[in-house]
Formats: sequence, structure tokens, C-alpha cells
Amino acid sequence: MTQIWLTQRWQALQCIVEDLIPNLHRLLPDTEPFCIAGQQIIQTIIAPGIRHTSDMYEAVVQGLCSFSANRHLLRLCRKDAWEAFLDAKFFRRAALALTPWKSIIKEIALSESDRFQELLSRLAPGAGVNISTSKEAEIQLRTSTIRKISFLILSCPIDHYANFLPSFWERLVDFIRDGQPVIMEHVYSCLRVVICRFHPSRLHPFWPNL
Repeated sequence: MTQIWLTQRWQALQCIVEDLIPNLHRLLPDTEPFCIAGQQIIQTIIAPGIRHTSDMYEAVVQGLCSFSANRHLLRLCRKDAWEAFLDAKFFRRAALALTPWKSIIKEIALSESDRFQELLSRLAPGAGVNISTSKEAEIQLRTSTIRKISFLILSCPIDHYANFLPSFWERLVDFIRDGQPVIMEHVYSCLRVVICRFHPSRLHPFWPNL
């Protein structure tokens, strides 16, 4: 009985994600009922689904990806999406499961200009730590934040965060000078992303600092 219920639930979710969500604007052409229906789907399916890993996770993320492409629905779902992105378990999923998140994060970043600054502030000395925070927990916080900034830069258009490059580069140089091996690994991965997503002329002034 449980297996039948799970199968039916999966089929219903698949129908919503593959058929209902992409055609919701056609079924409800008026903005108000369209947003009301979208909000119900976000609250009952998408928001809970992106917080937990399950067999339906990828389908839910695809639904979120479709919603984030619509400016009305993006306003309704971006808070839940950003919180899921900040979750410590975000990068524990398979790489393929993270692919749709590039589009989602891009739409959030283009609609809210302060997201990069929010992440960058987490790299400031002493940010997010206190007297009871272990060195291991502090390193984990730094590496997680560097990975998220890398993903954010990778998801956005070329040179999108050029204005923040000097302050971000300064933090990367500080980490290189500190020489923590675990952090260094993520810093060098981040530098690869930076090289790919910023024009060489933007990077030229910073290379001597390394």
C-alpha cells in the first residue's frame, strides 16, 4: 500500500512539474490568479521539496527552475530558493542535481544585487564565529562560503560582479597567505571560476598580488 501511495504521489508531482507549471500562465492568464496558484505550489511542493533530499528532489528543482524564469513567481520563490542554496547540505548532492540551480541562482542574482555582498561578508575576519566556534567549524564555514561564491559567479553573466572584484580578490589573497590547505584547495578552484567569468582586462591589475 505504501509503495502504491508513493508511486501515485510521484506521478502527481511529475504531472505538476512537467505539465502544470510550464503551462500555468496559459491556464491562468490573469496575473492575480496566476500568482495565487503559483504561491500555493511553492508553499506545498517546492519549498518543502528543495529542503530535503528525496527521489522527487530533481523534479521539484526543475519546477523551481521554471518558476524562477517568471518575474512574478520569482518574487514568491526566491527567498526559499536562496535559503536552500545557503544550506550546509547544498553541495552534498550529485553534480547533475545542481545543474538547474545555475539558472535559479542567476535569476535571483539579477533581481537582487546584494547577494554577492551577503556572501562576501561571511568571509570577513571573525564573521560567523565566536569564542565557542572550533577551528574545524570555522574552516568549514569559510570553504562552504567560497564554494557558494564560486557557484554564484559561475551562474551569472561575464563580469557581472566586476565592481566587487577588488574586495573579493583581497580576501582570496588573505586566504592564500594564511596557507590553510583545506581552504587553499577551494580558493584555487574559485580562481579557476574567476578566470572563466571575468574578462582578462579586469584581472590584470590583481595578478601581482598573488
